[in-house]
Amino acid sequence: YYCYGFYKNLIEKMKNHKDSIRPDDDEINHKLWAVCDLAMNIIYTKTTNFDMKEFPSELRIPTMYFKRADELLSNSINYLPTELQINMTSPKGKMGGLSERPQRKAKGKQARETVGIGPNETDAR
Repeated sequence: YYCYGFYKNLIEKMKNHKDSIRPDDDEINHKLWAVCDLAMNIIYTKTTNFDMKEFPSELRIPTMYFKRADELLSNSINYLPTELQINMTSPKGKMGGLSERPQRKAKGKQARETVGIGPNETDAR
């Protein structure tokens, strides 16, 4: 069973933590937070229908890998490059940048332009 609220809360909690081994290393923490942003983008763009039900149990982040940052810290900065960022407040499917899909052609028989070669243009190419 897929629970959008569970993964959203888990990733948001992880983003409010730091690396437990080197909590003062900004480069490591920025990479960790960029992975969290990337995961949220993937979850947001690939989930077609969801409800925001709360997960019944409390989420726990392993302290072996993550150290809680300041309780007042709300890490709302997006650490992804601008070409990978999406607007999570816009309607689904309205993404800009590299991830736009080309428009599909209409289904059904498509008129082909049959121009051959030769004097009467009837020979096959």
